[in-house]
Amino acid sequence: MAKSRKKRGRIKGGPYLLAAVICEKVLAEQGGVPSLIRIIDQITVPQPPANLPPEAVPAVPLMSFFAFRSGDRKGKSLLQLLSRAPSGKMHKSQKVPVVFEGGEKGGNIVVNLPMGVKEEGLFWFDVLLDNKLVTRMPLRIVHAQADPGSPPPAAANGEAARENPTE
Repeated sequence: MAKSRKKRGRIKGGPYLLAAVICEKVLAEQGGVPSLIRIIDQITVPQPPANLPPEAVPAVPLMSFFAFRSGDRKGKSLLQLLSRAPSGKMHKSQKVPVVFEGGEKGGNIVVNLPMGVKEEGLFWFDVLLDNKLVTRMPLRIVHAQADPGSPPPAAANGEAARENPTE
């Protein structure tokens, strides 16, 4: 009678988070392979004008990218971001479906993050999968100091200046 053999090294669980980043752009390359452009954790933007109406909030178009692998998980889940501003104000994103098929299969998810930049400081983005915290991503927004006599940083090309202090 043959004995059943245990699979060695097999860890049960899942889904597993492979990547969670904030970036400027996500390109879908040949074969569906993503390319993440300018991964950032800090951006420097022009100081909002003093005469800006209270309802107007300058925005910087950013994206977030998530890669999950299924593990033992099979079925549909919902991904959601919860942003926390330095002031404590919170905002929930729409829920995005993710389908897990088991094994090394998984999903790459791109979520637009139009960031209002009226407030500076450290923002946190909680990544929730089925309402459970998976990870947190920081993003610091810094207002550029105006240099008297020079145009604001966005005047030259219409975009906010961006930087990554780890470059």
